[in-house]
Amino acid sequence: MNLTAIDWTIMLLYFVFVLGIGVALRRFMKTSTDFFLAGRSIPAWICGLAFISANLGAQEVIGMAASGAKYGSAPPGWRRLCWCWLSC
Repeated sequence: MNLTAIDWTIMLLYFVFVLGIGVALRRFMKTSTDFFLAGRSIPAWICGLAFISANLGAQEVIGMAASGAKYGSAPPGWRRLCWCWLSC
């Protein structure tokens, strides 16, 4: 696989964009707690949506299907157990 100039340009623009967001929002972050917990200002339901959306990616779904095929239904069962524990 060879990357062309347009590929490198898109990656560079994305990298600059993400760094720009970080620099722009840096003034709101005073401590590591502010960074990781957003200053405890996000409601629990938004954190729950973020958790679910992070675990519904294509790689995760394919990985769970592969684990289920290899080990049986144990990996999806652990996922449900974790979800029940986190929702309490």
